[in-house]
Amino acid sequence: MDSLPYFLLLLKKNALLASIIARGTLVGTDLHAVPHFTHSAQAVDLLDFSLSPDETFEKVGIVELDSGELNISFQTSSANYYEQPSYYFGRLAAERVRPSYLINNQEIRTRSKCLGEFNLRPAPAPPVVVWLRHSTLYGYIIRIQLPTANSAAELIID
Repeated sequence: MDSLPYFLLLLKKNALLASIIARGTLVGTDLHAVPHFTHSAQAVDLLDFSLSPDETFEKVGIVELDSGELNISFQTSSANYYEQPSYYFGRLAAERVRPSYLINNQEIRTRSKCLGEFNLRPAPAPPVVVWLRHSTLYGYIIRIQLPTANSAAELIID
């Protein structure tokens, strides 16, 4: 397996997230010792979650889609991950800016960066895809997309 960048190494060192990533499912995950909110059997938010003393997130949302794909989203108010992706992920990416829109007369702006694929899981599991987002509504989000073999063939990464 290729050497992993800082942020993905933290994921692999976290027993709870490493287990979910390795199994590719929330099923059978013991969350009793972790502050969380369960939306359903396929969606949970981990609250005030730390990957390390320096890397803490207000919320980590984990959603398992009906297709079997798993998405893990780290929500933070820190711009560091978005502004310094080469430090955290070992890569730079072009920024995409979406047209702004209004919610209750408040302008919402969203921008994102696709950092591409990383070999976080052993073969034959497909690589994970990392996205960085900033929204004036939600703050900063690091999204780790864990496709299944079937959904990986449909991913469009540019």
